[in-house]
Amino acid sequence: MSDENKRGQKRKKKNYYRTLPKKGRRGHLEPGMKGFLVTCNNKERECIREAYNVLNEYADKIYGPEMCHGDVSDDHDIQDLLEKELQALQKTNKTERRFQQVDTNVKNCLFIETKVIDPCQLVSTILDDIRSTQKQKTRYLLRMIPVSATCKAFVENIKKSVSVVLDEYQDSWRRHVGEDNSSPSFAIIFKARHNNSLSREEVIRAVLQVTKVKKPDWQPDLKDPLLVILVEVVQSVCCLSILKNYFFFRKYNLIELLRSPCLQSLTREECTQGTEKQDTGQNEICVNEKTDMTGIESKQSELETSKDTGHSNDIPILDDTDSFKSPITSKGEKISDV
Repeated sequence: MSDENKRGQKRKKKNYYRTLPKKGRRGHLEPGMKGFLVTCNNKERECIREAYNVLNEYADKIYGPEMCHGDVSDDHDIQDLLEKELQALQKTNKTERRFQQVDTNVKNCLFIETKVIDPCQLVSTILDDIRSTQKQKTRYLLRMIPVSATCKAFVENIKKSVSVVLDEYQDSWRRHVGEDNSSPSFAIIFKARHNNSLSREEVIRAVLQVTKVKKPDWQPDLKDPLLVILVEVVQSVCCLSILKNYFFFRKYNLIELLRSPCLQSLTREECTQGTEKQDTGQNEICVNEKTDMTGIESKQSELETSKDTGHSNDIPILDDTDSFKSPITSKGEKISDV
């Protein structure tokens, strides 16, 4: 066989493998999705595995187990059972799965698409269970942020999507806060990954305008907001979500949530009550300091009388700057500090 024929056969083989469709190819993050934005540290494969395990565990508790194939009748013929199962597997596509990873082309930032109606409810259930049980669910997965909607990373598209998300929200915060009907506080957080075309101030200003129109009773608060409108830009796609108790749950970090001493046994209201008790405790300490001052003044008067009578009492003298001086003996000599 000549060399030209061998080269021709090699080209045909290369072209054949190039035209073959790649099985199992994942989709890409696109507008119109909802799911979960997951972050990790250089362990993406382990992070995805942990995310699948946690999400499936709690989704089975809330929505029931996922059915990947149709019901199989009680036939005794093994061939019929195998044929039915093969037909069911052929019908099920990857888009029909409850949780499916899609590519973001950003390192350590992963996205899991879901068919669950409310991703925020699922993540809040996970966070509440971790806080109450104090059991670590993940090792490589850091943050799990629910995403209610995705759109193109343009200001006009973001405004339209934020308007839709606010309309669908329907003030469900009242069920979680309590009987108080006061208006909730909110803040807007913007973060961009691999995108330099959007301005942070411009996006926040646009989202604030839409929020004032859709939710006029919401009050802005940057210190301790109850709700956070999160705008996460990943390349050319913007992820939007409204998160409850964002800072209380350590920015939805599943590992940092266990390190917080306040969240180990207290709720949000109990933590605020604890701060009030600390303030009252400080006031009590101030009162005790005043009584100690009066006692020290009386001792100073005794010291002056003792100088006249010739008796010596080694008593520390409190200065006006609330600092103790070294004790002074009856001879006027200062004793060195220990």
